[in-house]
Amino acid sequence: MAGWGLNTELCSTGKGESIWDRLTHDHPEAIKDKSTADVACNSYHLYKEDVRLLKDLGVHFYRFSISWPRILPTGHDNVVNQAGIDYYNNLINELIANGIQPVVTMCHWDLPQPLQDLGGWTNPLLANYFEDYARKISIACWSNWVEPTINSKEEEEAAERARQMTVGWLLHPIYSDAGDYPPVMKEWFAKKSKEEGYSRSRLPSFTKEEIEMVRGTWDYLAVNHFTTFFVYQNEEDTPLCMDYGVQTINDDKYPTASSIWLQVVPWGFRKLLNWLAKEYNNPPMLITENGFSDHGEINDTDRVDFYINYLCELLKAINVDGCNVIGYTAWSLMDNFEWASGYTETFGLFHVEMSDPDRKRTAKKSAEVFAKIIKSNTIPAEYLGVKMTAGASLSWSVRHELVTMLAVTLVAVGVTLGAARGVTNYSFPPHFLFGAATASYQIEGGWNEGGKGENIWDRLTHLHPDWIADGLNGDVAANSYHLYKEDIRALKELGMNVYRFSVAWSRVLPTGDVDVVNKVGLAYYNSLINELLANGIEPMVTMYHWDLPQPLQDIGGWPNLAIADYFEEYARVLFTHFGDRVKWWITFNEPLSFCAGYGEWRAGAPAIDAHGIGDYMAAHTVLHAHARVYHLYNKVFRKKQKGTQILQVLYQGTLLQLGWFAHPIFSAEGDYPSVMKERIFNNSMREGRTRSRLPRFNKEEVKYIKENGFSDRGELQDANRTNYLTSYLSELLKAIHEDGCNVIGYTTWSLIDNFEWLRGYTEKFGLYYVNYSDPARPRIAKDSSRVMAEIIRTRHIPHRKYVQEGDMVTEPHQSRLQENTQDTSPPSLLQSDNIRRRMQ
Repeated sequence: MAGWGLNTELCSTGKGESIWDRLTHDHPEAIKDKSTADVACNSYHLYKEDVRLLKDLGVHFYRFSISWPRILPTGHDNVVNQAGIDYYNNLINELIANGIQPVVTMCHWDLPQPLQDLGGWTNPLLANYFEDYARKISIACWSNWVEPTINSKEEEEAAERARQMTVGWLLHPIYSDAGDYPPVMKEWFAKKSKEEGYSRSRLPSFTKEEIEMVRGTWDYLAVNHFTTFFVYQNEEDTPLCMDYGVQTINDDKYPTASSIWLQVVPWGFRKLLNWLAKEYNNPPMLITENGFSDHGEINDTDRVDFYINYLCELLKAINVDGCNVIGYTAWSLMDNFEWASGYTETFGLFHVEMSDPDRKRTAKKSAEVFAKIIKSNTIPAEYLGVKMTAGASLSWSVRHELVTMLAVTLVAVGVTLGAARGVTNYSFPPHFLFGAATASYQIEGGWNEGGKGENIWDRLTHLHPDWIADGLNGDVAANSYHLYKEDIRALKELGMNVYRFSVAWSRVLPTGDVDVVNKVGLAYYNSLINELLANGIEPMVTMYHWDLPQPLQDIGGWPNLAIADYFEEYARVLFTHFGDRVKWWITFNEPLSFCAGYGEWRAGAPAIDAHGIGDYMAAHTVLHAHARVYHLYNKVFRKKQKGTQILQVLYQGTLLQLGWFAHPIFSAEGDYPSVMKERIFNNSMREGRTRSRLPRFNKEEVKYIKENGFSDRGELQDANRTNYLTSYLSELLKAIHEDGCNVIGYTTWSLIDNFEWLRGYTEKFGLYYVNYSDPARPRIAKDSSRVMAEIIRTRHIPHRKYVQEGDMVTEPHQSRLQENTQDTSPPSLLQSDNIRRRMQ
């Protein structure tokens, strides 16, 4: 007899949900009579009656199945249901007492639903969990820069451990000489998993072959950087604290953008670059995202100051420190859909009028400044010594909203960052790359046009609009699917020489597989690439920016190791059709961000609640997928196409969680950081698991594998973003010139205000404001865009400081929008806009 159809008794005494429970409850029409097995034969309570019937029949044995979710409600061995164990013990004892031999089927179709959420039987790693389940049956027993807030040896050690366990997690297997996860990570997870009661570390392991497969699979290091996290030792409060051993806090000394997580700490940018240079032998580094969020202001002085300060730090990193930075990309070119923030926060250099069907683009002040910087290849002297206001950090406050509004109205609260000091004589190297970045779901729109398939963000925003801060989505977004030429015009006027955009996997392969190749989608990206090249702008393509085709999620998504196969074939399509013109490839954007969607249901699509299991399995698959694509390019395409490729590793541009992906690729030994492996293993053991929640690399795999911006509410006079940029770029210059960091480029996030994932449109990172209430989606330059343009033109950080008066902006936001949208003959996107600037 099958356990599910016989003794279900749903939710009785600790039983978990199975896939048949989910199916019959969500789709009763799939069952002929629309019934369920919630009670069924009620053998859970009437097993003695069943045994009596067997005895009356005179049978010699009784074959029954054990319900996996009754024994292990979550499917994992850290939670063992004693009531379920007792039930089956009683059944077995009753059979034996009546001379009947029990014959047990371990799984009769009723997989625990939490394991199906990770891909079910299509996921090769499920064999490990079935092994754990079998063991339980047999013996019935179980088992983003990180800166310390306190200056002490112990706190610095904790911060470094967090760097290795987060930053090194992904970089060490790829960039280190040894490959694999960082040793301290492996040791920490092993220790923690053991303490939690696991028999193996929650950190997946690599075989020797896998370590070699992953190690060294890089051409340059792509860095997304936005902020610095301040931490102190803490292992108790949350699962994240327990795994990393630290707690993050905000430091009120530093201004905050419209995005609550984005504090303006330019010197952290320089520290990050130096840490990467030291840890991974100073590889060529390309800043692929850096930007500031506001509410879409055209006169975005905050964004201007952000770029000035950050570019100053970038110059220091190059000219003083010797960091090998080869380029910089601003996030973002235009305002776009910012995930959970919707369109409430904007990062763009260009404003997009979202209420305009034509999605009109308008250059912000930041676009003008950025163009000047690119043209001069330095930061103009008048922008140096900028001052950031704390207004942005207060605009989103709920708890102190009234007090904040009064204080900001009475006085412009300022924080002098001083990041730009000492970089007057620094300039960006002659071949330094400047660019802007966007992502397909956040700006393209056309979600169901031209044969595009559904992706996981389409599904999430349509089914759960309440999860998005403003209830909106990326169905139209900035409408770049139709207005890409307008975006390229903005890039050209900025003087950008690189444009980083992502390809929507589901636009090219609607089902996620190569069985259906969408020629209309290929034609769109071919047109985009050709238009960029015709305007002297180099395309930089991100293969994956969080928008997995929904059919692949239906078989488990990234926790399923088989997805690496699909990703390799998808990459082959991109190389084949675009590789003759695209020389810069990025496999993944911020893997830790989208892997979090497999660890916590409100962390973003696909919203799977499997913390400490699904996220680690997803990250493990990502490293495999990256390695496969790297080797594919080397073997088949590199000699002919002569491009470069990299894994985009950072989570919101901070050192927090960087090592997770960096250590397997960049470190000498490869694999995950040892501290990460040790900590996750120890936590897994303490949780009662028999293995670490972190997957392992084998030796062969280790061998094979081996963005920056500031959010606000969309102000056109974005002084805080301007100060953020200038402060962070100042630190970048220090990292290059003083510390010798090998930074080759910088990309700001974002060109335009866009859909900010779960924040929807409530936070803005763009250098350009987008009016999302306008169906034409016009773009309007913020002040920060003009500063950024000036930095790109002069290649120096400007001397002047930006201060915002009153509540964020000195002129009414709405009047500025009306002024710009009523202009039927728009001037150059970089035409000067009245900016409230105070020379100090």
